[in-house]
Amino acid sequence: MKPATNVKKPGQVSQKLPASLALGSVLYSASAEVDPDSGKASTTIREYHVRTVRRANASDPDPTFYLVEKVDCVTWGKLSTRTGHVGWLESIPAAFRASIPTTEYMPPGFATTKGKACQLAIGRVKQQIERYKEWKKTPGLAALGYEDCIQECLLEIKALERRRTRLLTKN
Repeated sequence: MKPATNVKKPGQVSQKLPASLALGSVLYSASAEVDPDSGKASTTIREYHVRTVRRANASDPDPTFYLVEKVDCVTWGKLSTRTGHVGWLESIPAAFRASIPTTEYMPPGFATTKGKACQLAIGRVKQQIERYKEWKKTPGLAALGYEDCIQECLLEIKALERRRTRLLTKN
């Protein structure tokens, strides 16, 4: 049995690994960025599909789930020139692949729903704000000035909360 590599640590923001995770399952990851020119925050929700489930060997009870991010024209697109058949493209770049070993918790950043992905992203940004506040108190790091970083994080939180509210009221 493999050692658990992504066991939840105190203060870590992650979701429990669902028992129903299988081939074809969809996971989501949310993030927010602030445009330095306009000062506006935008959110991105990435969609990952479980493409492969493998065991290291036949006696290994814990499989590893291999995910592929669904991106039009990069990982997902038209397969045939004559018909409208679309699907997974053959050559998928490594930047769009991820793997999840079977443990109690998913790696930080992955969730089973878009709303939960936004909620987890908000938690990660709040943790980042706390780190900035701690660094401000450190004598050697205080001169760097983290106020701009904290303001950007607050904008990201507002954008993620708006996106989460829209997702929850849409259904």
